[in-house]
Amino acid sequence: METRTGSDENPEKSQIANTRNSQFVYDSPGMSITGVPKVTLNGRYDVAFSLSEKNTKTGQVSAKQFYYRVTLAFVKGKLVGYQAIPVSQNEFEKLTGQDKKKEKKKKKEEK
Repeated sequence: METRTGSDENPEKSQIANTRNSQFVYDSPGMSITGVPKVTLNGRYDVAFSLSEKNTKTGQVSAKQFYYRVTLAFVKGKLVGYQAIPVSQNEFEKLTGQDKKKEKKKKKEEK
């Protein structure tokens, strides 16, 4: 897994709601499969998300964030199960590889 960044990955205007000084973003990118026919999908696939609130007046993003993980299970290309559960920030960072990036950055700063 990797953290989504860049303008191509950002939600569209229809996925953003502004209420007073707060901005709420809903991003449902769906699943993208390339190079392999869908019928060969087997196993479990995980996606991790983080949610926060942005003050549109100040541009500040809330310190409080909600993290969750979505798991999809496939057998012979058919979706047979799914689950969405909240996770801790540490688990979110582990799922997205951000924990390894922090370690590398810390080691680099120590040198």
